[in-house]
Amino acid sequence: MAQVSFQNAGGRLYGEMQKCIIYIQNHPDQDITMEDLAGRMAYAPIQLSYLFDLFFEKSLEEWDIEKIRAYQGKGKIPYERVIDKENTEICFVRRREQKIVAESILSETEKSQKGSFLEAAMEKVKEHAKDNWRKRTSTEERMLFWWHDSEYRFHFLSGREQSKNEGKERGERETFEVVLEASDYVVFTWKENFTGRAAESMLKMVLKYALCDWETENQIWYDQNKIYFISYENGKYYVYMPLQKRIQENYKIKSTKQERKIYALNEWIDYIDEHIKEELTAKNLATVFGYSERHFRNVFQIYYDINYK
Repeated sequence: MAQVSFQNAGGRLYGEMQKCIIYIQNHPDQDITMEDLAGRMAYAPIQLSYLFDLFFEKSLEEWDIEKIRAYQGKGKIPYERVIDKENTEICFVRRREQKIVAESILSETEKSQKGSFLEAAMEKVKEHAKDNWRKRTSTEERMLFWWHDSEYRFHFLSGREQSKNEGKERGERETFEVVLEASDYVVFTWKENFTGRAAESMLKMVLKYALCDWETENQIWYDQNKIYFISYENGKYYVYMPLQKRIQENYKIKSTKQERKIYALNEWIDYIDEHIKEELTAKNLATVFGYSERHFRNVFQIYYDINYK
């Protein structure tokens, strides 16, 4: 099982795509390829192709390059985008560290059909869900994310959490062992009553809002040193974006009636262990986990049969 390291996925999507357009406009005599753009933007071509298709919903080859160059708004994107956040559902969660075993859906060495990145990944997830259904076993969470291996080859991976007693998998495809660090996440999905599009289109809508707009709208920043991923849970896709700061430091968003995380007892203990040198009073902990001080004391006493001072 190959050990891998993480490479930052880049900046906000809108700004990155704007830089692509500016590069095309500033090189009127050059036959622009995705390899050219990727080299300029410090991306792997396969990853920039994915982002380009995600934002514009078409590949670079499908663009009319001359129309981009002739566009009067120099430095502007010749593309009208409607921000569809009304159909996007948002909540906050805290996740512990997880060891993920994953395999490559697409890599730099593989050729894919134009714009098929998400489609290929979603088909892989669907196959896995069907196999589990046939075996009458529950479908665990599947994750989709970008990663590079020890030789800096980019992969779009599909993975799941590795159990403590699980050994290394054997199969035809190379597998990767990835550690997702503990973090607070803002989680995006589409609303339950929004079913007017195909799942791939709705997932693109959610990804674009998460990558283009949410940070600057809310002045809460993603942690670019941690990985963001697409999760498939209970028949639906979610986009998990890691935050720089813990959720309680930004509780001004609580007034917008966003869903709040219900913390398990092991998360209480993890938090106490991480902040053992700080003043951990019942009042402070109750604030962290969004409870009243009285409720926190009562729950703590019920489970541990001791009073929290």
